[in-house]
Amino acid sequence: VLVGSPTLNNGMFPSVGSFLTYIGGLKPKGKLWGFFGAYGWGGGATRGMIKMAKEAGFDVMDSSIELKWVPTAEELKKCFEFGKEKAKKIIYINLDGFSYSYYQYLYHHKLDEGFEKLKKDGIFFQNLHSGLISITNPMQSAILSGAWSNKTRNFYQHFDKEERRVLKHLRTFAAQNVAELFLESGKTVVSIHQFMLENNPCVKGSKGNNYLVAPNEKSNYLDRFTILYKIIKKEPVYVGEKEFIYDEFPDFLALYIDDLDSLGHNIDYPQYPKRKTYYERQKDIIERLLAIQNELVKLKKICIEQNIYDDVIILVTTD
Repeated sequence: VLVGSPTLNNGMFPSVGSFLTYIGGLKPKGKLWGFFGAYGWGGGATRGMIKMAKEAGFDVMDSSIELKWVPTAEELKKCFEFGKEKAKKIIYINLDGFSYSYYQYLYHHKLDEGFEKLKKDGIFFQNLHSGLISITNPMQSAILSGAWSNKTRNFYQHFDKEERRVLKHLRTFAAQNVAELFLESGKTVVSIHQFMLENNPCVKGSKGNNYLVAPNEKSNYLDRFTILYKIIKKEPVYVGEKEFIYDEFPDFLALYIDDLDSLGHNIDYPQYPKRKTYYERQKDIIERLLAIQNELVKLKKICIEQNIYDDVIILVTTD
């Protein structure tokens, strides 16, 4: 985990101090922490962060970076190499339609054993909020790029005065996304059904930036997790008849799961007919969420078995 801060009054920014205080109370395990900062006069932010982290019992890197004023090209290169040296691979899993209320249901009914196992190894963010509630494409692009609709140019639809009609934005994605950034840095990227990355930059049949889909037309969570497991185990995955084996796990892999979203919209879905009552629909959603929870635990187990668990960051979120 790399944390940076400019210097304010010979110390770190208050928001960074607040973050470290909060994280320190969680006592995260198995994380290596690195710190970097900038200053105009005497510095102090980086020293303060390192001191605070060590007092909280963090495992802190031996090296750190602190730069004066605006960094030179050489200093920026040094920063890049510092981050590159410590970088891990990322598995980004988006569970479309995963309401926090669903997790609360599992928690209150003591059905969250799998999520509890995952939380022990990581950080559980309880106060995140969707920026564009229930609008899938704009929010998916916002998460992947870290930018809002004024940059992605996707805010679902707008009324065009010249054409006198409503234009839907569909997969419009003007901002640079994280997969593009990885690819530009010489890294490998793979998307499994993360549709906002299709042809942007992930292309079907291109190993370094592959776009993979399950062979069956109406795929579910299990079909898509299966593709991920095969990549981790260095087993063949296919685009048509073309075979791919990843001897080294991709640097960035995105996995998109939309079972909960489909059930939440109460549309006809394989094994689940359209329901007449909220109770029936909730029962379907919880049943499927429990199955997805089991797959997340299985993912952790497979990563451990394949000796990549310490080399990856698994980020599970929703839109």
